[in-house]
Amino acid sequence: HYFSNLIELSILSLIYNRISSIHPNSFRNLNKLKGLDLSYNCLFKLDSYVFSNLPNLETLLLNRNLIKSIQNLANSSLHHLIRLYVSSNFIERVNLSKKVFPSLTVLDLSSNYLLK
Repeated sequence: HYFSNLIELSILSLIYNRISSIHPNSFRNLNKLKGLDLSYNCLFKLDSYVFSNLPNLETLLLNRNLIKSIQNLANSSLHHLIRLYVSSNFIERVNLSKKVFPSLTVLDLSSNYLLK
């Protein structure tokens, strides 16, 4: 796919692209990618397999999308993820554990619809 030949890529910004879904192999061969910005798109669902080819991802920005849940990220093997930004979405519930994201130190859930 589009980025599979860019094996040395460490940061990828795809903001403001009207992306509504991501093909499972979109990020294949991007083993060195440390930062991915998908903010300001139209993503509403996050499938766990989308990020499974990003073993060294440290920062994931998903701000200003249409996301209702981030639970599928728990199955995506993002063990090196340090920063997760999902502000201004439609998230109502969050149930993440240290086992799933052992390196996570920043979680931005501002401007969502979190329920008690």
